[in-house]
Amino acid sequence: MEKVIRIALENQFGSNAENVLKLILATNLPEIATEIALGVYEEPVISKQAKDKKDEINRTFKSFNPLTEYVVYTCNRVNLKEGWALKGDDSNSIVSTKYWSDDACKELGISEEELKDKFHRIVYEREVDLSRTYTSNMHLNKWESESSN
Repeated sequence: MEKVIRIALENQFGSNAENVLKLILATNLPEIATEIALGVYEEPVISKQAKDKKDEINRTFKSFNPLTEYVVYTCNRVNLKEGWALKGDDSNSIVSTKYWSDDACKELGISEEELKDKFHRIVYEREVDLSRTYTSNMHLNKWESESSN
């Protein structure tokens, strides 16, 4: 296969084919890099939106890097306040606003084992930050598994 690639690169790049091949082989995805160099690469169909997460909303596709297979996306962050509530209590009344279990144990005067047996962590306040858009990235496979399409 390398022989076929070498010939194709020589036809496309002439005396620079060896330099182009060095660049191709330096990537994590030489097959994709070869397709790009030869002008035959076809970008995959990528979802434009991903489902909201607990701490990110409005997740929107921005760009894709075929050599890393990472999607760049924008989103708004959700600021969360989490605390502890009694399991089985449908009212979800907060008994501790401490995030960390050891801090909640100290506040409630109980062991960590008792905390985990009787209480669960819940979100008691959500504030969406629409004043700022954040940029993040993730692998294409994960993006597609979280897409809303």
